[in-house]
Amino acid sequence: MAVLDNKLNDGAIMGVAYLEAGIDEVLNRDAGQSPWIIYTYEPSSVEFYSFRVPNVLKIFPSAGYTKGGTFVEVLGTWFDYQPQYGIIPHCKFGNSIVRAHFDSTVRLVCQSPPSPGTNAHLDFEVSLNGIDWSYTNFTFAYFEEPTMVGLYPDMGSIEGGEMVYFVGEKFTNHTDPEYYKCRFTPQTLQLPPKESPVEFLNSTTIRCPAPGGWPEGDEMIV
Repeated sequence: MAVLDNKLNDGAIMGVAYLEAGIDEVLNRDAGQSPWIIYTYEPSSVEFYSFRVPNVLKIFPSAGYTKGGTFVEVLGTWFDYQPQYGIIPHCKFGNSIVRAHFDSTVRLVCQSPPSPGTNAHLDFEVSLNGIDWSYTNFTFAYFEEPTMVGLYPDMGSIEGGEMVYFVGEKFTNHTDPEYYKCRFTPQTLQLPPKESPVEFLNSTTIRCPAPGGWPEGDEMIV
C-alpha cells in the first residue's frame, strides 16, 4: 500500500494534487562526491484533494422521532463541497450515514435517518468524503412520538404560575431541556403564543407552569 507524504495532511496544503507513481533511484559516486538521485515517475490522471478537517460547533435540534425525518442544522467551520473530487459532506447518527445538504462553509443540514426501537443518545459525526469521520462531542437522541390524552387543571389565574399536568404516553427526558417546552396559544385574541419549560415526571406525565399576562376569559390551545 502506498503511503502519502504527510505534507498533504499538515493543514498547510489545500486543494488538488496530481499523483504520480515511481521510484527514487540513488546512484553512488566516487568517494567524497554526493550521490545522484534519479527520479523515475510515471504520469497519471489520478488526483488527490486535500481539505481541512471540519469543526462542528453546534447542532440543532439534538433530538428527533425514531421514525426519522428531523432536519438537523450543523454549524461549524471548514465545511466543503467539491463533488468532482469526491468531497461530499455526510452526517453519521450512531452507525447510520446520511448525505448532508451543503449550505455554506459554516452550515450543513442533515435529515435524521429512521432508528426504530432506539430510545437513546447516539454519537453524531460528520465527514467530507464518507470515509474519514470527525468526532464532534455531540449526540443525537431518538424518542418515540408522544401522544397526549388530557391535562389538568384546565383553567387558571391571569397571573399564571399554576402547574399544568399533561397526561399521555411515550413522554421522554432524552431531549435537550433548553428546548423541551409547552406552548400556550391564544384562541380568542390575536396575541403571540407563550412558552414555558417542561418538567419530566415519567413516561405518562409531564408538567409546565402556566404563563401569565393573558386577558381574563381568554382560551388557548396547548
